[in-house]
Amino acid sequence: MLGTPLFYLLIIIALGFLWLLLDCVYKPIGRFAKRLWEDMKKSLEDGEETVQPQNNNESLSNTEEQHEHILAQYRDERRNNSK
Repeated sequence: MLGTPLFYLLIIIALGFLWLLLDCVYKPIGRFAKRLWEDMKKSLEDGEETVQPQNNNESLSNTEEQHEHILAQYRDERRNNSK
Protein backbone atom coordinates (compact mmCIF):
# COMPACT_ATOMS: atom_id res chain seq x y z
CA MET A 1 0.00 0.00 0.00
CA LEU A 2 2.91 2.35 0.72
CA GLY A 3 4.42 1.67 -2.73
CA THR A 4 1.72 3.45 -4.72
CA PRO A 5 2.15 6.97 -3.20
CA LEU A 6 5.93 6.57 -3.39
CA PHE A 7 5.62 5.64 -7.07
CA TYR A 8 3.55 8.78 -7.75
CA LEU A 9 6.12 10.91 -5.92
CA LEU A 10 8.93 9.44 -8.04
CA ILE A 11 6.92 10.13 -11.21
CA ILE A 12 6.39 13.76 -10.17
CA ILE A 13 10.10 14.20 -9.38
CA ALA A 14 11.06 12.61 -12.73
CA LEU A 15 8.68 14.90 -14.61
CA GLY A 16 10.11 17.94 -12.82
CA PHE A 17 13.64 16.87 -13.70
CA LEU A 18 12.62 16.27 -17.33
CA TRP A 19 10.98 19.72 -17.42
CA LEU A 20 14.20 21.41 -16.26
CA LEU A 21 16.33 19.36 -18.65
CA LEU A 22 14.18 20.16 -21.67
CA ASP A 23 13.95 23.82 -20.65
CA CYS A 24 17.75 24.06 -20.90
CA VAL A 25 17.69 22.38 -24.31
CA TYR A 26 14.76 24.26 -25.88
CA LYS A 27 15.77 27.80 -24.89
CA PRO A 28 18.77 27.95 -27.28
CA ILE A 29 16.73 26.34 -30.04
CA GLY A 30 13.97 28.89 -29.45
CA ARG A 31 16.42 31.80 -29.56
CA PHE A 32 17.88 30.50 -32.83
CA ALA A 33 14.42 30.06 -34.39
CA LYS A 34 13.38 33.54 -33.21
CA ARG A 35 16.52 35.07 -34.76
CA LEU A 36 15.83 33.32 -38.08
CA TRP A 37 12.22 34.51 -38.02
CA GLU A 38 13.21 38.11 -37.29
CA ASP A 39 15.88 38.10 -40.02
CA MET A 40 13.35 36.77 -42.52
CA LYS A 41 10.79 39.41 -41.57
CA LYS A 42 13.42 42.16 -41.82
CA SER A 43 14.56 41.03 -45.27
CA LEU A 44 10.96 40.88 -46.51
CA GLU A 45 10.25 44.36 -45.18
CA ASP A 46 13.39 45.72 -46.87
CA GLY A 47 12.16 44.46 -50.24
CA GLU A 48 14.93 41.92 -50.78
CA GLU A 49 12.54 39.00 -51.29
CA THR A 50 12.58 38.79 -55.10
CA VAL A 51 14.10 40.46 -58.11
CA GLN A 52 11.76 40.65 -61.08
CA PRO A 53 13.19 40.74 -64.60
CA GLN A 54 12.48 44.02 -66.35
CA ASN A 55 11.58 42.41 -69.65
CA ASN A 56 9.89 39.02 -69.70
CA ASN A 57 10.91 38.44 -73.34
CA GLU A 58 14.58 38.74 -72.40
CA SER A 59 14.28 36.15 -69.66
CA LEU A 60 12.41 33.83 -72.03
CA SER A 61 15.06 34.10 -74.73
CA ASN A 62 17.80 33.54 -72.16
CA THR A 63 16.01 30.44 -70.96
CA GLU A 64 15.67 29.11 -74.50
CA GLU A 65 19.35 29.77 -75.18
CA GLN A 66 20.34 28.00 -71.96
CA HIS A 67 18.12 25.06 -72.90
CA GLU A 68 19.69 24.79 -76.35
CA HIS A 69 23.17 25.00 -74.84
CA ILE A 70 22.44 22.22 -72.34
CA LEU A 71 20.91 20.08 -75.10
CA ALA A 72 24.01 20.56 -77.27
CA GLN A 73 26.25 19.52 -74.37
CA TYR A 74 24.12 16.42 -73.82
CA ARG A 75 24.36 15.46 -77.50
CA ASP A 76 28.15 15.94 -77.45
CA GLU A 77 28.45 13.71 -74.38
CA ARG A 78 26.35 11.00 -76.00
CA ARG A 79 28.48 11.12 -79.15
CA ASN A 80 31.67 10.84 -77.09
CA ASN A 81 30.32 7.95 -75.01
CA SER A 82 29.15 6.00 -78.05
CA LYS A 83 32.64 5.96 -79.61
